[in-house]
Amino acid sequence: MIPMEIDLRSLTEGLNLFTWEATASDLEVEEETGLSGPARVALTVVKTGEALTAHGEVAFGLKLACCRCLEPIHQAVDVTVNLLFQKGRPAAVKDLQDLDDTDLVFYEEDDTTVDVVSQIRDVLILEIPMKPLCSESCAGLCPICGVNRNHETCLCRREETDPRWEALKQFKTQ
Repeated sequence: MIPMEIDLRSLTEGLNLFTWEATASDLEVEEETGLSGPARVALTVVKTGEALTAHGEVAFGLKLACCRCLEPIHQAVDVTVNLLFQKGRPAAVKDLQDLDDTDLVFYEEDDTTVDVVSQIRDVLILEIPMKPLCSESCAGLCPICGVNRNHETCLCRREETDPRWEALKQFKTQ
C-alpha cells in the first residue's frame, strides 16, 4: 500500500503539487468495486499562513456489468476533490455547516504528515453507480427465456394478471 501523505514540514507558501497512482488495494477497496487500473490523484495544496486547502482531481476507470442486460461496461470517471485541513478539532460542530462539497481533514499540532487516502477512497466509492446501465434505453434480459433484448427479440408472452382481477375479466367476456 502506498501512502498518500502530505508532508506538512515541506509545504511552501503558495501552491504545492502532489500526485499519486493508487490501485484498489492501495485505497483499501474491494476488488468487486470494478476499479480497472490505477486511480490517478492530483492535488494542489495551497498554504496561506497556517491555512491549508487542497483542490484536485481523481481519475479512474470502472469495469462493471449492466444491471439489466449484464453486458460489460467500461466507464472513465473524473471527479473533483476539495479538502480543507483543520489543525485540532473544533469544540462545536455547528462551525462546520457551511462547507458544502469540501471534506474536512483534521490533524493534530504535532503531526508532520496528513494521510488523505480515506478521503480519496470515499470520493472513489461515492462515484461508483449503484445500478450501472450500458444505456438508458437498455431493454435488459427476457425474464422467461433469458435472451438479451437489446440484440434480439424473443417471442415470449408474459401475461401474468393479478388473480383479484379475474372476476372483472368475466364481465368483459359477457
